[in-house]
Amino acid sequence: MTRVRVVGKIDVMNEYLDLDRRFGLLTKYIPSELFAPEMQGKYLSWDKVLEGRFSVIVGRANFGKTMELKAKSKSVRAHGQLAIYAALHNVLGEDDFEDALEIEDRDAFAAWTQSGGELTVFVDSLDEASLGTEDGIRKALRRLSKALDWPTTNVKWVLASRPAVLTQDVLALLQAELRTTLFTGASEDSSDEDEFSAAFEEVAAASADGIEIERASSTSTEADAGDPAIGDVASSDAASKTANKALAKECLKVFALKPLDKAAATVYLENHCGMHQAKETLNAAEKYGLDRLAEGPGSLEVLAHIDPVRNQPQCLTQVFKKMVNAVQEQQRTDPRECRVGSPPPDSLEKAIERLASASAVCQLLNIEISSKALHYRDGVLSARPIIASLLSEHSLAYLLGSRLFIDSGQHQVKLYPDELLPFLAARRLASLVKSPEDARRLLANFTWRSTTGECGVYRPLLALAGWLAVFCTHCRRELLVIEPQAVAFFGDLRNPHLPLTEASDALERTIKRLVEEGDSLGRSYYTLTAENYWQAAKPGIESILVALFEKYGADWHAKNALLNIAGHARLDVFRDTVLDSHGRDYGKLLDDQLDMGYILALGRRDDLLALGAALRDRPEIPESRVARLLAELAWKALDARAISEITAAQFRRGRGGFTTNWVLTRSVAHDATDDALYKLTRSLLLRLVKSDVADGRRTEEYWANERFVELVMDMLALVIERAVKTPSHIAKFCLVLNRAVSKRYLGSADRAKLRTALQANSEVRLEVLRGLIHRTDKTADDIAKALFMHQCIYHFVDGDETEVGEPGFTELIETRRRQSNEPPRKPRKPRDPDHIVDAESQTALLGMLDGLRDASNESALAWVARWLSQTIQEARCGECNFALFEQATGSEIAQAVRLGLSTLWRSKDPKWNENEPNSTYNITIAGLQGLHLDLGDGSQLPALGEQEVRKAIRYAQFEINGYPKWFWSLVRTHAEVSTQELSTILARAGNGQLSLDKAETLIRHLDESPIGVQQSLARPAWDYILRNPMLSKYTSEAALKVAAATNDVIDQATFETEAYRRVVSAFDDQSRVLDANGAVVDSETHKELQESEKQSRELKQRRSNAVVWGSFWLWNYPGTFSEFWDAWRAKNPMAAEAFMFALAAHVGEDREANLKQVAEKGSVGLDTLKMLYVWVHSVVREEDDIQHEAGRVYSIGQREHAERLRNSIIPAISHAKSERAYEVLSELRQNASGYRAKYLRHIQFMMREEQYAKNPIPQTEYAEFERSFAPKVSEYIEFAMAVESDLLAVKSQIETGDFSLRRFFNSLNFNRIKTNNDGLALEEDFQALLGSELNHIANSRYVVTLEPILPEMTRRDVLCQIGSLRATIELKMSVRWTLADYVEALEKQLQGQYMMAPNSKIGFFVLVLQKPRKWVTGKKTIGFDELLRILQKKAREKEIEDSSVYLRVIGIDATSKESFRAARQSEKEGVKKKAGRKGGTQQRSGSNPK
Repeated sequence: MTRVRVVGKIDVMNEYLDLDRRFGLLTKYIPSELFAPEMQGKYLSWDKVLEGRFSVIVGRANFGKTMELKAKSKSVRAHGQLAIYAALHNVLGEDDFEDALEIEDRDAFAAWTQSGGELTVFVDSLDEASLGTEDGIRKALRRLSKALDWPTTNVKWVLASRPAVLTQDVLALLQAELRTTLFTGASEDSSDEDEFSAAFEEVAAASADGIEIERASSTSTEADAGDPAIGDVASSDAASKTANKALAKECLKVFALKPLDKAAATVYLENHCGMHQAKETLNAAEKYGLDRLAEGPGSLEVLAHIDPVRNQPQCLTQVFKKMVNAVQEQQRTDPRECRVGSPPPDSLEKAIERLASASAVCQLLNIEISSKALHYRDGVLSARPIIASLLSEHSLAYLLGSRLFIDSGQHQVKLYPDELLPFLAARRLASLVKSPEDARRLLANFTWRSTTGECGVYRPLLALAGWLAVFCTHCRRELLVIEPQAVAFFGDLRNPHLPLTEASDALERTIKRLVEEGDSLGRSYYTLTAENYWQAAKPGIESILVALFEKYGADWHAKNALLNIAGHARLDVFRDTVLDSHGRDYGKLLDDQLDMGYILALGRRDDLLALGAALRDRPEIPESRVARLLAELAWKALDARAISEITAAQFRRGRGGFTTNWVLTRSVAHDATDDALYKLTRSLLLRLVKSDVADGRRTEEYWANERFVELVMDMLALVIERAVKTPSHIAKFCLVLNRAVSKRYLGSADRAKLRTALQANSEVRLEVLRGLIHRTDKTADDIAKALFMHQCIYHFVDGDETEVGEPGFTELIETRRRQSNEPPRKPRKPRDPDHIVDAESQTALLGMLDGLRDASNESALAWVARWLSQTIQEARCGECNFALFEQATGSEIAQAVRLGLSTLWRSKDPKWNENEPNSTYNITIAGLQGLHLDLGDGSQLPALGEQEVRKAIRYAQFEINGYPKWFWSLVRTHAEVSTQELSTILARAGNGQLSLDKAETLIRHLDESPIGVQQSLARPAWDYILRNPMLSKYTSEAALKVAAATNDVIDQATFETEAYRRVVSAFDDQSRVLDANGAVVDSETHKELQESEKQSRELKQRRSNAVVWGSFWLWNYPGTFSEFWDAWRAKNPMAAEAFMFALAAHVGEDREANLKQVAEKGSVGLDTLKMLYVWVHSVVREEDDIQHEAGRVYSIGQREHAERLRNSIIPAISHAKSERAYEVLSELRQNASGYRAKYLRHIQFMMREEQYAKNPIPQTEYAEFERSFAPKVSEYIEFAMAVESDLLAVKSQIETGDFSLRRFFNSLNFNRIKTNNDGLALEEDFQALLGSELNHIANSRYVVTLEPILPEMTRRDVLCQIGSLRATIELKMSVRWTLADYVEALEKQLQGQYMMAPNSKIGFFVLVLQKPRKWVTGKKTIGFDELLRILQKKAREKEIEDSSVYLRVIGIDATSKESFRAARQSEKEGVKKKAGRKGGTQQRSGSNPK
């Protein structure tokens, strides 16, 4: 009896838990297949794997491969067959093969040795065989083959390996050792979908009396052996003898082991790990970011060790520590650890953390494990140089093969799960930070700052920064200012070592940045998940959440963050506020996805019941929202009937049902009891039967019903697999479904899951078969119609005819088997053209050889040209295969024709008819063929005269699908003559329609021509489009492009006059204007309607042409275009806005890349985009956008193109990544409000990070990075930011350092400074200090020097240099300098003099405040901070003017810091003086105080 698929069946005798593991067959052996098995489509069972003779199962470490192989070997033996399990490392380590086997396997091997027959060998761990020796896999396989006497014996191989080890070399080794070839999928595709899988193939076709079942393929005879079509895939069949002959040399197939589904994971936790709350544990795993631990048995054991339900973690740190400890405990029991010398646990832990740190810092997730990786390789972290001092070679290989790593490439792994990487990396880096200065130097590598105040951590490093904030107090204090969201959302606020005040501060700063500064959570790099929000809800932070919600709740991003925090922590602090905002109406609540999600997350029963009732009354809400509610409310607030009603309503509305199907067949079905699943499936089936099916296959309702059928089939498959009812009950469902599908001709649904379930459950299948036969007259023909018409759900399994015992069915099966053994019909070959020349034609050609040679017999050459046209391969008339003609006629005729074709194009012009532009004479085609034979592809042109070049160009015009391959090579070689001839083509455009077409073709292809030719033809092209106003928009666009690229061709005034005329005349014409969808205004009579349609077509062409002229005007002369459009809009707003809408649709259709090119032109381009944005945004209004429902197909029209342009302009502006781009965005933001202003601020913030982007630290520099936190720099922006960071470090040392030397400068008697030279001497002293400190912090990353005196007798204070990169530091003291002096020094001295060299665009203006003072500006005085802001604004203005400049103003406060004792004494003295003044006043007034 066939085994029913029941997940979790336990074999008590062997203590094996059947998790019904599934596999995916690989065919390409590329990383996307090997390392992402969950992405593969079809799931196969063990039975399919064991059908082949050579199978390899790949699965990552800790994925359950060993457990499955051991259990399957026992299962095979339990069914009376012989099988053994052998671990390759044991085979390699034992002298005697039998010593490498367990007792049961040894007995089975002995029995097979005596009896013979087939033996299935389950070979485990190819990867472990390579641990101890380089050639371990080959040696172990050969030793195993020798013991099995392979290949002389009957052995079936099943091997297991990690995908990282299964390289192309290993696959080649397996093929060689097993004497087979690798499966490529060429003949496997159809077998799983055949009606009768391995028995016969069904082909149904209509016949005169009804239905005729055609014969399937069968045995091939010896006579067929010579037929080349015999190997065609279409003619082969799985049941034919031809296919069976290959069994002795079957291919090696590789199967990817699939992750466990939720049902199997639940069963494993319950039965193997002894957990009574398995479902709750899996849900908790998602909450804490451990959901990937549910994918395999080994990782499930780690999850069971953590046990987040019974031992609820207090913080996220505790969760990750438990996970690491659990894996380490597993490793201690791993026998491989002994084989590599049992490395000390401390060494392993340090090695893991250092690898994690290098992987995170260098941003190289994949880690190399190959023994050949002796050096660093791009794109992958080489593990050996990183941890060579900690582990031996074998220990390293063992470590990277342990449970903490997952395969990510061939000989490559990465840390698993992904969340562990930043956690372990941060632990390593935090241990290296010893002081606040260390923290600043470390974070300088991960952070960026802008001149306008934005700052942050580079987005790929947010998680690393978050955990650094947990493990390092110094880093946390820095990150609270630079990147608060890293502290709030990417670390662990619940950690007890993190004070509540700092947690609250981090959250407040983050929410404020989201609202006011345009920041976003994750910055489009990370998508925050449950654990990110849960850890942010630190106990005691509730009041802060409420305060932030009251202050920022109107902002969507702030509200989203706060509701997610409260929802994932089950905090009901916002419940009343949220419900009150919707008037306590749960129906209205469904329209707000944020609020609805929060209420769902709280999980209160009264809320869930109310939402369930509201959902039944609101079927029109988006399907994705319906699916989410079904997943959350099923079995809590919705029973089977309610779920089916809601689901059926979605299909009645014509929806695709993809998300609904996904939710019902997974989460809803998984959480359902057997009885609930049965009732739900029955209810869905009844609603399907009662539903109406729309006529016509193109209606949305029809396809919605097809998807409804597919859902019911999938649910019924689950009912069969779980065996929730008796076979007769389930069979009745199947029969009802089959009848409904057949009656309504709903045959497009995917029924693969249902058929697979029926194949596996023989009892249900046979009941279904009996029911289908019962409705027939029991004859073979009627049974065939019932089973094989309208895609019946029944799927034949060999032996069913015996079990049923129905004579008519038995007769039908026997007939089909006989037919399958008959010789197959030879497939018809596609009919190739007959490349022959009949005898009569050859005789005629022989009689006219002279006329062929001198091309005088044009009729004969035209006939040859027509014959040669049969041989063209690339849809071009001239590119014929002349060799076929020579084979068909012989060399004499061929030589004459060949000479004649060559003579023809040289001596005669092409022939054409001006009034027949779509026809080409055969004699003209003959000339093209002669040119092809003479010139080839143009790579080796023969010597040609002027007239020959001219004639070749004339013929080339008549080629179809573009010019001949030789054409532009000819033009390039003979540019002068070619230019003259091409100009003639443009000049003759007025001769007729054909000449006009040829001229337009030339213009459209001018961009392929040499630059010199383009320049020469620019004027003729410009004149041509001026003379022809009714050209296509593509021709006009090409001509304008060529003309604009050449100087002095387009006169601006002439162009603007012509563009104005075309645009205004086309769009001011309101008499026959089209609406937004292109519909024509209605006419009263048919004749008028035809005339109106003609005029509308002409108007449409004029408008499309006008749009091209308008777009060219905009991009090239934006100033005058702006004046024109503003004036036109004031005069005729309807016409002007219609033009702008059409322009937006034109530019947005396929020209978005042009926007970025415009942005790269600098200020002019950015200002143009700014104007375009304002115009388009005013015409293509957001409130008028078309909302397309998810899952529905729609056609993209002008509106969508215009919206695309509107939404693309702002990203295009930010693409410039310059100060001017930032300023343009600021100007647009000032005139915006609401969401649009917020979006613009967000773009500014994101642009700043991209503007200051740096390359990750190279892995070759990682050792230096750990030592000093200051790796080498080589790029412009890296160098500039490094110097700035070091200057800020010097500033910090001077201002707040314990050993600051500022007192030497602030303790001077400034009254003694009488001259400017005295002040300069003081500057030199501070300059020496600054240079010395900077040189120390630079740590040889760059050179710090003083530059020699310049010719103007001036000198740079400090020069930083590396390679060709230079940074100038201009130092100014505060004494004797006015604001005007500072501005002059900044603009004229630093930026205007020192930074004029091409390689000296980086400058720093450093001001030192020696004593408190004020500066006068206008009518007010300002302090040091305000002075710095003014100068920083001036510096930014310089950056706006020149995007290549990096200019910063830094202030150093070197004033003396008052001691606390002096402050207290001063305070006391101040109080005494104040009291004395009060007493004197009171005494003078004559009154006595009380």
